[in-house]
Amino acid sequence: MIADLRVLSGARAGTTITITSEIIAGRAPGLGLQFDPGQDLDVSAQHAAIVYTGGRWVVRDLGSRNGTFVNGRRVREADLEHGDRIRFGVDGPEAEFRPRSVSGSPSASRRSPRVLLEQSNRQLRVMVGALIVALVGALGYATWSATRQRTEWERERASLLGRVDSALAAGDETARTLSGEREGLATALRDAQAEVRRVRGQLETTSGEDTAGTADLRRQLQSAMAALDRQQLAASIDFEAISAATRHAVAVVWVELRDGTVSTGTGFAVRADGTLVTSRHVLTGGAASGSPRRLAVQFADSRQVWPADVLGMDDNADIAVIRARNIIGGVPTVARLNLRADTLPPGSPIAWIGFPLGGETWPQDANTGRVARPLGAVGVLSTVEPARIAVQGYGGAAGASGSPILDEAGGVIAVLMGGTPSGRNLEIIGVPAAAVDGLLRRVAPAGGAAVSPR
Repeated sequence: MIADLRVLSGARAGTTITITSEIIAGRAPGLGLQFDPGQDLDVSAQHAAIVYTGGRWVVRDLGSRNGTFVNGRRVREADLEHGDRIRFGVDGPEAEFRPRSVSGSPSASRRSPRVLLEQSNRQLRVMVGALIVALVGALGYATWSATRQRTEWERERASLLGRVDSALAAGDETARTLSGEREGLATALRDAQAEVRRVRGQLETTSGEDTAGTADLRRQLQSAMAALDRQQLAASIDFEAISAATRHAVAVVWVELRDGTVSTGTGFAVRADGTLVTSRHVLTGGAASGSPRRLAVQFADSRQVWPADVLGMDDNADIAVIRARNIIGGVPTVARLNLRADTLPPGSPIAWIGFPLGGETWPQDANTGRVARPLGAVGVLSTVEPARIAVQGYGGAAGASGSPILDEAGGVIAVLMGGTPSGRNLEIIGVPAAAVDGLLRRVAPAGGAAVSPR
């Protein structure tokens, strides 16, 4: 026998699979009907089998977590007819079953009326008996299935609550270790824990009989636990070590525009001769083009302000290169430029250091000004694209344009160009270090050793 299975929804919607005798559907690789492992999340690894046995087509649930449904009814095993719809999970993908006609069966027209009548009577008796057996079996199965489903849910709920309690305990321990510049992360961590506790409370009281509501609770818990995991990853970065190795290469960039307006941003030294990288919009005041009237830099933990010049700006990316004048003996630099941020997986811990706050008047030119104290923050890598890098940040130096964004080894992966607040969190956008390396090669090919790219 041959049948067709047409997928109606989910990531593989529109696909038609031909079945000759048996097929297994699920998200595991190599199956006859493999659903998308990243999108069809209601489907188990080996969810259900469709087989031809005893002269009929049958669908069997293979112990899936979210159940198998035929025409909206959850089944353990059920016969299939033309046009039946099979759904894999409560909110999972749906497929339509269509058996093909097989030629060569005996023609009813060749049989005598007596033979046909006897055959019909036999079939009627068989059908009535089968119906009675099916009714009794259905009642027994319904009772058994409800008991089994309740037992399975209680077991699953106990496992989920155990994982949640373990994650909450780890979060409490992490939050106690966060202070100072990482206090924003501690606040975000407590918010995520509160959401996890809220969903946990609902899980404790639900019976599991409402499959749609239970599936929704699972999704809420998955989202809340994912946020908690991201914050734990952000907390894992050794911020103190990165700050100690990088902060003295970071400087306030003082800018006086043509109209006399004074503003500040951040820059970081990439060469010992005082060559720094910053954001282009820091130098232009946000305008598409232009140049500052005056420019100066003040390195972290120092009162000294040095005059500086613009070496070049990128026409396409929001980055620029400047150089401080009159410095004797060289300046500290960042460790390296990491040109392969695309090798870092999403969720990698990230840090950045800069000066989000500045003055509105030009600083003192002698050693009498205030000491420049940088601020820092941590987050996790969200996306890496050729022209931009996105980081989910937690508190800290919002608006520190020109700051270096650093991987956990202290390598610069991007230059901070902006941020968008999202509740207590912040999405940070940066220009990849590969663009920085290209601009340096164009506008400052000589004049001191550059940090090594990687």
